[in-house]
Amino acid sequence: MTIPLPIETERLLIRPFEAGDVDAMAEVYGDPGVMRAGAVVGDIGCGVYAPTGEPELGYTLAAGFWGRGYALEAARACVEAAFASLPQRRLVARVESGNDRSLRLAERLEMRPVETIAIDGRPHVLLALERA
Repeated sequence: MTIPLPIETERLLIRPFEAGDVDAMAEVYGDPGVMRAGAVVGDIGCGVYAPTGEPELGYTLAAGFWGRGYALEAARACVEAAFASLPQRRLVARVESGNDRSLRLAERLEMRPVETIAIDGRPHVLLALERA
């Protein structure tokens, strides 16, 4: 499953990680509040949801960049790129139950809850978006 990169939005460049991103991403993933960065503000993209083989949207943004619309902007661009590049009719996302910000973001993308699943013993909501 391949989505061509880079994906550019008005304010963001979504590209593969590079060696120079290591320190910034270590800050993002090491921030107990969720994670903090420099020029690299987080990661977003699609992988494969192993149980079904469907494309799976995932996103992590440094806390200092929350509330600015970056996650929604990047997620929309990734959804558009996935549906333009992949044959699957459905895109999924997993969000930890209680992560209200991420759940609201998925809902703003028009994703709908499908079921509750357990990941590492913690409940997560599996959401899906059908191709229009």
